[in-house]
Amino acid sequence: MGSLALPGVGTPTNVPWAMILKGGSGMSLLGTAGLHPIQLYFFAGYLTLAFMAAYLLGKRRHPGEVALTFFLLLFPLRFILGFFTYSASFWGGLTWTQWADLGGFIVTLGLFLWQKKPLSRAATGSLTLLLLVGIFLFLSAGVRAQAHVFLPLPGFPAANFTLPNLQGQEESLDQWKGQPLVINFWATWCPPCQREMPALEAFQKETGARVVGVDVQEHPRKVQDFVQARGFTYTFLVDEKGDVSLLYWARSIPTTFIVDGQGIIRYVHQGEITYPELLKYWEAVGGR
Repeated sequence: MGSLALPGVGTPTNVPWAMILKGGSGMSLLGTAGLHPIQLYFFAGYLTLAFMAAYLLGKRRHPGEVALTFFLLLFPLRFILGFFTYSASFWGGLTWTQWADLGGFIVTLGLFLWQKKPLSRAATGSLTLLLLVGIFLFLSAGVRAQAHVFLPLPGFPAANFTLPNLQGQEESLDQWKGQPLVINFWATWCPPCQREMPALEAFQKETGARVVGVDVQEHPRKVQDFVQARGFTYTFLVDEKGDVSLLYWARSIPTTFIVDGQGIIRYVHQGEITYPELLKYWEAVGGR
């Protein structure tokens, strides 16, 4: 399952199989095809609980007792799965959703004890296993440091990448480290991309800004012919396989990233960008 994760996004904890999920467990992750691994984990866990509930109902257990058993196991399961997704710590190394899950577990356990109903053997074993796994993950999880994680969102560091330019020479994002950047994902067949290119060209010439146009999944010769025919002079890189656009979640184009001098993404502009908008973003990140 780990092989289905996005490339280059890192892990939120020291647990080696932990991975990042943008959005809730039921949402598709931008930039991926099919299910993210954490969605499979949630599905497997919930399916197991559903089978256990059906088994208990088949044993003529009271529906209220079955519901309590279900939630008694659900909250620890959600707490555990919280270690597999990236989210900033709220307090004590846990996210606010994990604290809510702990609260729900305590309330459910209190109701169960108040009713003085014994757990089934299957539920007792499952709860014991969940609690042991939860304790293990809590003790082994590292600090959830945003600086060590890449997400293509404002506030996160821009991930380095290396791509060929129009002359076939490899260029890396790190070579422009220390200066603000404009990274624009585009394609020759995209009308909004074509309309904004004169603004990007004029912006670079008038401000001296570094503009990097990343063409998405086209042959280098086609890109070279397109650019030369129109006389654009800012930096062009070719992401022929689409790996970098996947890394930056640039599923819709044009998409423009404004990166400050410390390499931190400050703004993400989806859709056609104008010259005044470029100036506004540029001034906000300290560009001259």
